[in-house]
This record gives sequence, C-alpha cells and structure tokens, in this order.
Amino acid sequence: MSVVVIGSANRDLVVKVDQLAQKGQTIISQNYEEFCGGKGANQAVAARRLRENVTFITNLVKVSIRDRLLQFYKKKV
Repeated sequence: MSVVVIGSANRDLVVKVDQLAQKGQTIISQNYEEFCGGKGANQAVAARRLRENVTFITNLVKVSIRDRLLQFYKKKV
C-alpha cells in the first residue's frame, strides 16, 4: 500500500526551568532541547515504520529549519 501524508513539520524548542516567569521577570534556563515534530511528520514516520511506502508533503520555508528536519527524518526511517 502507498500512503500520502499532507501536513505540518516543525522544530520544537523545549526549555526547562524551575518556575514559570512572572510578568516582567527573566528566567534563565540551564539547558534546552530541540525536537522535530509536527502532526503530519509524525504520521508519516509512523506509517513508514509500518513498512508502508510513504510520500510526505509539507512546506518548509526557512532553509536552516528545512535542512535540520530533512536530516532528522532521514535518520528516523
């Protein structure tokens, strides 16, 4: 079977802090993590892991984000 997924792909930045900032307050994080996601991208990866032939259609505007996402998803499948 062939699957075509049309959907989003994005980069999530997760910053861990001890507390949420109050109005006007600056909080400094000790670390942050970067994840690739997006509903469409996650569905395409899941279908590919089930050994389906997958075509994923999305719109990646920024070149820096596009290159990172493409590199990440090539490793995932």
